[in-house]
Amino acid sequence: MLTFNNRGLLIPENIIPSTLEEFEIEFAINEDKRSQLFEQYKLYCHSLKAVCDNKPITQWIDGSYVTKSKNPSDIDLVFFLDHETVKTKEKELKQFIYPQSMALYGIDAYIIVIYPHNNKYAYHTDADKAYWIDHFGNTKPNRSRKKIPKGFLEIII
Repeated sequence: MLTFNNRGLLIPENIIPSTLEEFEIEFAINEDKRSQLFEQYKLYCHSLKAVCDNKPITQWIDGSYVTKSKNPSDIDLVFFLDHETVKTKEKELKQFIYPQSMALYGIDAYIIVIYPHNNKYAYHTDADKAYWIDHFGNTKPNRSRKKIPKGFLEIII
C-alpha cells in the first residue's frame, strides 16, 4: 500500500518500488480522467513492450497522476532501455518519447539510455538518472521558490 503526506504527495521521499496492479488500484480510481489516462498508459506499455521484444522495462512514474490531485492532465514517466535496443529501434521508439508520446498516448515520456559501465558514454546514464531523481523527487518551486521533497514510483513492466 502506498503512503501519502498531508499534501497528497507520495512518501517516503525516494524511489518507491511498486507494481502495475498497485499503480492501478491506487490511481485509476473511479474518476473518468484517471481511468482514461490509465487505459492510455496500458496501451502505451503494451505497444512499447512489443517494440522492445517484450523485454522487462523499468519505468519511473511521477507527476500529478501519482498524487491525490483530482484532475491530473497526463502521466509523467521515464523508462530505461539498453543502448543496443535504442540504437536498433531508434525510429520505432520515437512514438514513445515526448512530444509524440503525449500526442498519441497522453504520456509525457522520456528515455534513459543504459550504457555498460565500461562504455565511454556510461556517464550519460549516471547524469540522466541524477537529473530525473532530482526532477521527480521534488515538486516544482512554490512562490517562495522552495521545492518540496516527494516520492515517485518505480514499476517494471
